[in-house]
Parts: sequence; structure tokens; C-alpha cells
Amino acid sequence: MVESPPDTLEALHELFLHIQAQPDEYRLGEKTMASLHGLLTHPKDAAHSSITELAVQFDVSPATLTRLSRRLGFESFNQFQELFKNSLSTRQASFYSTQATRLLEPRLDRSDSGHGTSTSQQAWQRLEQLARENINNIHGFMQQLNSEQFQLAAQAIAQAGQVRIHGKRQYSALAQFLCYGLTLIRPHVGLLEPNNLGLAEGLAQLQPGDVLITASVSPYTREVVQIGQQAAAQGVTLLSLTDHTLSPLAESANFTFAIPVQSSFYSNSISAYFVFAEGLLNQVAWELGPQAIESIKNVEMQIQNLKIETLY
Repeated sequence: MVESPPDTLEALHELFLHIQAQPDEYRLGEKTMASLHGLLTHPKDAAHSSITELAVQFDVSPATLTRLSRRLGFESFNQFQELFKNSLSTRQASFYSTQATRLLEPRLDRSDSGHGTSTSQQAWQRLEQLARENINNIHGFMQQLNSEQFQLAAQAIAQAGQVRIHGKRQYSALAQFLCYGLTLIRPHVGLLEPNNLGLAEGLAQLQPGDVLITASVSPYTREVVQIGQQAAAQGVTLLSLTDHTLSPLAESANFTFAIPVQSSFYSNSISAYFVFAEGLLNQVAWELGPQAIESIKNVEMQIQNLKIETLY
């Protein structure tokens, strides 16, 4: 049992990693650990669902969640749930500075000498921690991925008349990656707002049966949420990549894929999103079959004609 309960989601996540590394010290069962991982992966569910609903979601009994709460140092499950509610209510306003402060805390604390490790060793440890956290995020989305929805989403992208992708700020990089990958294997693909030519103009080109892929995580970009809602209202098939099923992006989406972002990075972790994107692109290529190969060959021919690539 933990003597003092964690007071933030970040502290709870660090405790989770410590329990993973020292399982004999805490002796939590496999299903109990899976439940804790699920609560961290879906903090909105943890904050707003009843203990009975969460027990069904994680395939355990309510008593298991109560025992988990007490093993983590809380007096009750209600007190444990308050951690999620409080963390979510304060997270948005100072998210980035809070993340950065957590990263730099050891540097700002002059009493922390690094426990005898060299600065290069500490740098390696920070990288190792981040890599481990991203592996956990990948594992998290794979655990809860609905394989049927994944295939249906890929089919929708393969069969759509047009595909557009919309992501802002950090997730504009993901949008560019998806756009490039899809352009290799099918025509009529693009960013919703290429070269800032206008969101209204981009939306006006989409028809029922077309697909719009959106991406944003908490704290959500308002524009991405609103664009998704408008696209869905005009009959466009909406596919959302976001951090949990209670995300505002999920409300209007035909397909939602929840991908965790918990890490020590000073912004939202995005690595797991690129892994998912690669998997989605591969599945779209599979659905397209020979058409994907012909499309790639056409691109290769233009690359050769323009002498874009070199072996040197």
C-alpha cells in the first residue's frame, strides 16, 4: 500500500511506472494493473463514469476498483476519482508550462545533485523514460483498438471520392504525414486548408461519402472540433484521432480512435499517433490492393523523370 496518495495525474502515472518496475513491492494483480492503466488512458471516463460503469469497462468488479484505490493510498474510490476530476479541471489553462516545469524540476531544485549520476547518464535516463512512456502509449491504444472499426475506417478512406486531413499546431505534422502517405496510394487527397486558402472553401468541396480525418488532443484546438462538427453535419464521413472516447472530437465522428498521450514530454506526446497512422496507411493500401501499387509506380516514374532522388 502507498503511504501518501498521488495528488496529480502525472504523479499517478509515475507511480504506475514504478509499480510496473517493482511488482513484488505492491503485489497488484494483472487485472488490477490493467484497470489502473485503463483509468490513466481514459481520464475523462475515470472522472465522470460511475464505479459500476468503469468496472464493466475494465472487466473487473467494483470491489476491485475500491481495493485499488485503497492500495494507492486513497480512503475510497470517490476520493480516488476526485484526483481525475481535479486534474482535468486545472489541466487546460497551464498545460504546457506544467509539463515543462515537471521536466525541469530536478534542474531547478539545487538540492538534487542527480544522485551521483553524470549529466550524460541523466540525459540518457530522460530519453529512456520518454521511450518507455511512448511504448506504453502504443500498448494502450492497441489494447482497446476495435479491429472491426479499424478495418471499416480504412475501407471508407479507400472508397471515398475525396479525402481531406485537418490538424493544427502540433498535429499539423501528423496531418502532413497522413496526406503524403495517402497521396502515394490513391488520388484526390489533400489537406483541408492547403496554404491557408480558407477552411470554408475546403469544407465546401466535400460531399457526402467523402472522408475528413481530424486530429487533436486535450487541450483541444477549438477550430478542429468545430470543423469536424460542420463536416459531419453535411454528411461527410468523419474519422477522429484523439486522446479518449469522451473527447469533443468523438461526438460527431463516425470513427474514433483513442490514442494515449501521457508522457514526460513538455507537450502532448505524438509518437503513438504516427505509429497508428502508419498502421492505418498500411491497411488502406491493403484495401486498395493493386490500385495502390499502380499509384505508387506512377509516383516513382515522376520521381525518376524529375531526378528527385539520388543514391549518393
